[in-house]
Formats: sequence, structure tokens, C-alpha cells
Amino acid sequence: MKTGKQRRRIAILAPNCRHGSVGAVAWRHAAELSRWFEVHVFSAALPATDNPNLCAHTLRPRRWNFLRRFCHVPNALAFEACARRGLEALCRRAAISTVWCHGHASVPLAAAPLRRRHGFRIVLTAHGDIRDRPPGSYARELTWFYRRVNGPAYRRADAVQAISPHMAELARSAGARKVWVVPHGVEPAEIGLSGMPRRAAETYLPEGIARLLFVGSLQPIKGVEALLRALAALCSPTAESAGAFRCRLTLAGGGNEQARYERMARELGLASNARFLGFVPRAELGTLYLASDVLCVPSLSEPLSVAGIEGLLCGLPLIGSRVGGLPYLVGNTSAGRLSAPGDAAELAQSIREVCASRERLAAMGSAAQERARREFAWPRIAERLRDLAAGRERTVSEDA
Repeated sequence: MKTGKQRRRIAILAPNCRHGSVGAVAWRHAAELSRWFEVHVFSAALPATDNPNLCAHTLRPRRWNFLRRFCHVPNALAFEACARRGLEALCRRAAISTVWCHGHASVPLAAAPLRRRHGFRIVLTAHGDIRDRPPGSYARELTWFYRRVNGPAYRRADAVQAISPHMAELARSAGARKVWVVPHGVEPAEIGLSGMPRRAAETYLPEGIARLLFVGSLQPIKGVEALLRALAALCSPTAESAGAFRCRLTLAGGGNEQARYERMARELGLASNARFLGFVPRAELGTLYLASDVLCVPSLSEPLSVAGIEGLLCGLPLIGSRVGGLPYLVGNTSAGRLSAPGDAAELAQSIREVCASRERLAAMGSAAQERARREFAWPRIAERLRDLAAGRERTVSEDA
């Protein structure tokens, strides 16, 4: 792990690097940062790697799943205790310059207790914030836990990576000292595509049918109910006679609420207009994006949306909610249209207006691709992560 002189070492803490968007981002951070640092990743689940500058440390915390719905807090505490022991052992063998936490709890429970003894910096990636979630999003005990660790995490971290300006505001309001806005990156290979040419107008609205796509977990916070009601309004006989609007919705994602949403679609008369695919591997999403006309992100809370970035990259206008990081994704461009969260009527109107013609979709799709390439490409993001890991002070743009 040497290139002329010894690389500085950083450690990354992430509960699960094999599943979920947070884990995927943490693992990609590790891969990108390994270009400049010797990177050690501590996680309970890790992908295979042959990267000589990336060392994977698989943790085996005790599991409390037998407690069923009450297992989440004990599992989280067990992971942090295990991560702290692993980090302590590494620090005794070699000097660590930065510990990067992909989870609020890792700052006060795993990293901060060791900082004075070993002299490293702590960076926190703020993927979300409990204060930004609608009441009832999590079980009561898990909400209590998050509220207990989030404030100390922001205050004890030497720097916070906020994935959107909205997350930066939340971090500062909780006492974060230094906040950098660095969003997630994306590239075609991650979603199974070899390249990303601009989409021609004729690829939109085949046979005059608007193809809507939703990508994400099927849970209330994602606004699926409002999306189904908007679809029902668009597909009703009255709507068709008023504007001859035809559309179909594909939902890619699983979750405990899938059966309920499938039942709701049938009750709304959408049996032939809404298709539920269940879980789709990320490497297969590119084909879905290219076979769609718009991406719907109707979330009630959304720190940024990885699916949103992927959709922009594939030339899909983003139709979503005016919450969290979604305005940042669209920016001051024509890359999408945002409406009030949970407002099915306004959402339906946005879909109708954006899908009014192939020419409009092509123009918005071109703006979407340009924004994704300019703001969310991994080479640009990786350099900003490098500077953050190294503690270099510079201004990070928060402009949309």
C-alpha cells in the first residue's frame, strides 16, 4: 500500500455495505478514497474486493433479532460496540488520520471515545435526520435512539458531509461546526449501462403512452399512496375524455407495504395501469430508466434520492415533491417539476404537463442529463471527498 511514500490511513464505519443505499454509498466512498489513502472499512456485511488499498474488516456483532420489532436499538448498539473495538485494535497497530462515519450513532458511540487517545479527525456523512422524518416513520424506541445520538454526532464531528443544502441546514441547526455540501455521485456502470448517450425525442412516449417509473422502497414515507391516486386521476374516463391522456406506472422496489399498495391499485381500478416489479437489483435499473419517460419521486421526506440522480443521468425528467434535497436535484433548470408533498392532484397535473409532448420530454431530459453530468459525476464528487478526508479548508458550492 505504498506509492513513493506511506499513504495516510482512513477508517470508514458503516453498518452494512452490501444492502441499502447508505451501504452502497459508503462502499463507493471507500473505493474512491482508496485512490489517495489506505482505506479500512468496518462493517457487518461487505462486498468482495481485490483493491490493494482497501482493507475490509468484517464485524460480527451480536444479533438481537429474536426481539422482533424491538431488535433495532440493541442491534445498533451491538454494532457500535463491535466497531469501537475493531477501530481501537487498528489504531494500536497503525496511525489513523480520519475516521469517517456513515451513521450518526458511530460518532458518539464508536469514534469519539477514541479520538483523544489516537488523535484522528472524525467526519460524518449525514444521509438523513430524524427531525426531517414525519412522525411515526420509525418505532418509538428507534426514534428515541436517533434523537439521542444525532445531536452529539453533529457536535462532536470535526466535519460533516451533508448530501444536500437541506441536510446542511439541519446539521448546522444541531450544532455542526464545519459542514460541506457534497452530494452522492453516479455513473452508468453502477446501473448496468456501458455509456450514456443523449436520448432522442423519438424514444419518448411510444404509441402515445406516458411511461412513469418509481424506484424505491414501498413505504409510506416515499409517497406511493399519493402517486397511485394521481395515476387514478389521470387514468379515469373523465380525464381521458378531457385530454386523451394515457399512462402506465412501473414500481421497482419491495417492502412490507407492497401487498397493501397492490390492493390499493386494484381498488382504484389500476390493475392494467400499475405494474409492481418488487425488488430489482441496482445493476438492472438502467434498462428500466431507459424504457421510461419520467421518474416519479413523490416522497414526504427525501434527503437527496439516489434514484433521482440515476434518473437524471438517463434523461428522465424528475417529477417529485418539494421537500428535502429534491429541489437541489432539479436546481434552477427545467430538469423536473416539483409539487407539494402528498398532493395527488398537483402531482397528476405535473405529470400531465411534463408528458404533454415528446419535444417537451426531450428538452427536459436533456437538461436532466446535463445537470447529472455536471454536478453528480463521480470524478468531481471524489475530489471533494478527498479534500474533506484530508481536512483541506475550501469553500464547497451549495448552489442548486
